[in-house]
Amino acid sequence: MLDAIRRLIRGSGGENAPSSDPNRDVRIATCAILLEIARIDGVLSSEEEAVVITALKNDLEVPAHDIQEIMETARKELEGSIDLWQFTNRINQSYSIAEKERILEWVWTIALSDRILDRHEDYLAHKLGDLLRLDHRQLMEAKMRASRRTPSSKPPAARD
Repeated sequence: MLDAIRRLIRGSGGENAPSSDPNRDVRIATCAILLEIARIDGVLSSEEEAVVITALKNDLEVPAHDIQEIMETARKELEGSIDLWQFTNRINQSYSIAEKERILEWVWTIALSDRILDRHEDYLAHKLGDLLRLDHRQLMEAKMRASRRTPSSKPPAARD
């Protein structure tokens, strides 16, 4: 009954309707938040996009032939969303704390990939930590692990 109501509200087979594969849905949700952090400063750099692709391949085990489709679906879902809760809710329902910490580490890796931490990136990373139900210690540990991954040893410059 509940599924029938959801299908009616979303439209049958609509673009934002969940698929029958829960792994695909959570991969799209994860990709969406990674794309959002990548573009929050107004620029989606090739370095940031490469990090998103690496996260999809390595951590989410998305086959290479599915990556572009997952990214395009995530972009469409982002365009149709009013907030990030729908994405983090899917992640919270499917992932363990350790997996969510790893996602947050990817968020920081993307934010730090251009060696400039924009204030919008910093804000969004903190917001995602809250939405993923992680505490401040987990947020900072993920940031430290990500900063060790960045190509340069100097600290990132802040940008307003």
